[in-house]
Amino acid sequence: MLSIVNDRLGSIELFDRNALMLCASKVASTTGDLRT
Repeated sequence: MLSIVNDRLGSIELFDRNALMLCASKVASTTGDLRT
């Protein structure tokens, strides 16, 4: 039971990291567009 919860938390954390990187790259490209 506990291992299943840990697996779910791990996958959620991984998804959040990917979403965070995606947001960061979007913000970076947006600020880059504003600079030029």
